Amino acid sequence: MTTSTPPPTDVTRDTYVLGIHRWVAGSFGLLTVFGSDWLTTQLIPESDAELVLNKYLPYPSLVVYRSWGITILAIAALVHLALSFHPSERVVVCRCLSIMFAIETAVFAREAIDPTLGSSPGAVEFATLFTVLCGTYLWASLGKIPQQSTQSTPANSERTMLSMVIQLHSLLAFSSGLIALLQPQGLYDYPKNLLMLDADNLGKPSPPELFAIQCWGAFIVGIGMLCTQVPSFDVTSQKRFGTAMLFQFVSLTVLFWSEWPQLNLVYKWGGVPIFGSMSLLYMIALGLLPNQPPSSSAKKTQ
Repeated sequence: MTTSTPPPTDVTRDTYVLGIHRWVAGSFGLLTVFGSDWLTTQLIPESDAELVLNKYLPYPSLVVYRSWGITILAIAALVHLALSFHPSERVVVCRCLSIMFAIETAVFAREAIDPTLGSSPGAVEFATLFTVLCGTYLWASLGKIPQQSTQSTPANSERTMLSMVIQLHSLLAFSSGLIALLQPQGLYDYPKNLLMLDADNLGKPSPPELFAIQCWGAFIVGIGMLCTQVPSFDVTSQKRFGTAMLFQFVSLTVLFWSEWPQLNLVYKWGGVPIFGSMSLLYMIALGLLPNQPPSSSAKKTQ
């Protein structure tokens, strides 16, 4: 029986880039989650380690960077699973990732150009890295789709609970991601003004924390762009995307829950409830999907 999204048989631009990037993203994600403090001290080796961490990685900046690392790991999982997407779907993924890395490049480039910010060591190196990733994915998205693959464009994009959850995720990602990216201070100001909370209970974000929020926000916006496109993908591709997002939200829930006693109100009530709810929604939506949805190509052969 023909599957809806057969694995690629030819190495094309997109499969080549995706195949390499999954390992790069996975390694960098693990390093960010488990070694952000070590990486920060290595970027400034001649300074005292404790002073460096107090300046560039004060709490809760470390939690934000670990959250960013979890999102990077989710991207790595998605990139790996995207290798078995339909070619036209892989091109969409590459284009969205190219835009996401362009945004991340702008965040680090601004940090590198403006000497008054000084919130992140290694801004030039990271700006260069994300520039390379942006250009690489742009190159991959311009690759020609194999002629034999275009004859089976995915049509199995029926509306399911999973597609609705992904659409809800897109709204959540764009709203929170744009605030984090363009006005990170707003994550503190909006709850304080809307709920009339005491500023002492919320705390005051440090410049490194605000920059970490921006870094994470760029990836959240990138995932939001993907969420606007995935509901039109084949159901099998949607399921793979949902699996990567489920991993992300479950991991974020565990991280924030483990750090609960030290977190301020912004992270407590803006983290665990949202991440936990999205984990539950993705879990239910994935569980309601049929194991083997009928494929459009199979219908054509009957």
